[in-house]
Amino acid sequence: MQKDDFSAGSLFAAPLLLLSVVFANVAGPSLLAQEIHIKVLNARNGKPVARACLSVYFGTWHARTDIWAATNQDGIAVIHLANGAMVAEAGCRALKRASYFPTGVDTIAIRNDYHVDCQELGPGFDGPGKYVPIAARHPTYSIRRILESGITASNICGKARAQAKPGELVVFARSASLLEKLRE
Repeated sequence: MQKDDFSAGSLFAAPLLLLSVVFANVAGPSLLAQEIHIKVLNARNGKPVARACLSVYFGTWHARTDIWAATNQDGIAVIHLANGAMVAEAGCRALKRASYFPTGVDTIAIRNDYHVDCQELGPGFDGPGKYVPIAARHPTYSIRRILESGITASNICGKARAQAKPGELVVFARSASLLEKLRE
């Protein structure tokens, strides 16, 4: 290959790359340099839950946490999305690290480690004797929908309500009862 051939090809490649980035941003929110704010609220009174430890999963809930995120004093965990990776602003059990999205994943699932989740799960049985594992019952949330309009999860533990803003996922939690703590 001659040096001139490479230069001519790169001259055409740069405008095409720029055009594709511009089109992607016009077509809708991209996963380039955006943030998701996961707000954890007390299910009974609607106050922020500070210092909660969240397990964030790419796609459906599964055995291994993809990234840990901690809520601040306002009950908000900040997740940065950049170049196909997700980075938590503050982690709970591990150092701040990036975790890369598997191909085709466009949803996340959340689990609260220190409190009881108040998200509505799907049914535990799909007919007589057909148990549905928790991974298939745990709710997932569309990343695109979170970025575009925000999502507020259901609250089955209390009467608190909230309205999510674009880029925000609002979930509800409650403290564990003494019996629930003893079971752990």
